[in-house]
Amino acid sequence: MNPTLWAASVRVRCVDCQIESRVDRSIWQRAVAAGQTVCWHCGSKQAGTITEELPPDVVRLLASAGRDRNTPWHGAKYQSGDLVLVRKTLGGSEDGPGVGGDMHVKRVLAGPGQTVSVDDSRLLLVDGMRPDFPGLPKVLVDSDSHRGGLHAEGDSRWQRAANGWTVYQHVSVYRAGRPIPVMDDYPGNVGLARRLRPARRLSLVFSVPSNWSHGNAEGSWNLQCRWWTGRGFVEQSLTENQWNAVGRGKSAIRFRQPITLPNAAPAGRSVTTGDRPLPSTSALRTSLPSISSSSDAKASLVSPSRPVALRLTFSGVKSGEVDSDSGARVFPDFRPDALRLERDVQYAVGAVNVLGRSAAMTDPRVIPTEDQEKMHPQQDGLRLVVYPVELGSAEYFIVGDNVPFSVDSRHFGPVEEKEVLGRVSKEGVK
Repeated sequence: MNPTLWAASVRVRCVDCQIESRVDRSIWQRAVAAGQTVCWHCGSKQAGTITEELPPDVVRLLASAGRDRNTPWHGAKYQSGDLVLVRKTLGGSEDGPGVGGDMHVKRVLAGPGQTVSVDDSRLLLVDGMRPDFPGLPKVLVDSDSHRGGLHAEGDSRWQRAANGWTVYQHVSVYRAGRPIPVMDDYPGNVGLARRLRPARRLSLVFSVPSNWSHGNAEGSWNLQCRWWTGRGFVEQSLTENQWNAVGRGKSAIRFRQPITLPNAAPAGRSVTTGDRPLPSTSALRTSLPSISSSSDAKASLVSPSRPVALRLTFSGVKSGEVDSDSGARVFPDFRPDALRLERDVQYAVGAVNVLGRSAAMTDPRVIPTEDQEKMHPQQDGLRLVVYPVELGSAEYFIVGDNVPFSVDSRHFGPVEEKEVLGRVSKEGVK
């Protein structure tokens, strides 16, 4: 269930970039033995240093009485995003990721009356929508403080661009630094080789120093974040007044990439987004300029391998650099603290390969209906699952957060309510 829950594990520090990652102890031992300890962050091939031995996470079984949380299936005992303890005996073999024992912690993805389907990218959909619930797990993509800081010579992936923009350039540490889109890598899956897929939703998180001043007391600033969406770009903004309203310097700023552009939003209009980029505040304004072609200078600022750009502009001032396109005053030397890029965990069907040992998961969309009750050819005790899956009045579709290696409803189908013993929470976490 990493990155949410862990078995006995170790904290490993990269000898080059010094970033620390948590890895299951058994996975780390196998990776070291196989010589497959490439750092997910900088590509170093040297085995990292273990800085801490960590015991397994402990979970507490909570009451499972029915609750009404104003969801499409509010009468159900368990809601989307809940962590639950499931009694299920799962088969396995030396060549597959079978799970022994009866008790497993999984996450509820869908419940009674809902339909789980698969889109063209093999991502799971619930009632035709991508899952998005409070507490959706995040996975770290880049930590700039472990690259020497913003605009560091040669090491930072953040690059200066025209008109005050700083752009993130993603590269593959497994392919000699070749520019690629952000992929669904897991820092904790060291040595577990598989085919990666593009990440579908990113978040940019950083802090502005509480004592920071732009040197223009007569004006106010505005942070702009530009995202690549696959159809062009979209901009989000945060004003100085909004930042002050949530407590200047007391909380991290989070910009979250929109899933798609709203079809009904006219070009250039400002609309409200359902995201919550800042704690304790309503949704921030999202600017929707017209979608530009790839030859347009504005569109070329962000791209599949350059998914996000950030800049600081001023209003009410007469000094500073001027954006040649908008006429805004910009501050190109803006340096936020603790700048990092994260991605949402995305639940999907696909194929994996564990340290070279085949454990293929068949794409269930192409399985004939008459074969849906057949057993899985490579995982003993598991069935082939056919989509769409329509859940009954007491059925749940459960998944694991370590998506490529979890054995869950994608492999054995829905679980009945009687198989779910109750919700759980991590010990020490409300």
